[in-house]
Amino acid sequence: MQNYDGKFKLNGQEYFYRAKDDSGSSKITRVNNEEHHYRMVEITNKETGNYDVMMISTGDSFTMFPDMVKNQYEKYLNSK
Repeated sequence: MQNYDGKFKLNGQEYFYRAKDDSGSSKITRVNNEEHHYRMVEITNKETGNYDVMMISTGDSFTMFPDMVKNQYEKYLNSK
């Protein structure tokens, strides 16, 4: 897999993720004077090639970390 921002393992499978960079792919909301940042991310299963696109909460910056993406994606999969 080329051109990805990071990777993680979940349930024995490897995933790659890439942040979208087009307009509308990031968002900042303000709640109680606190900024909350979100990035649109494409998450691809290395073995199957299947992918999902979802908004990931990145806290108070737009920096993403593998555990951050993995934890939110795992919650998403468990809610399906």
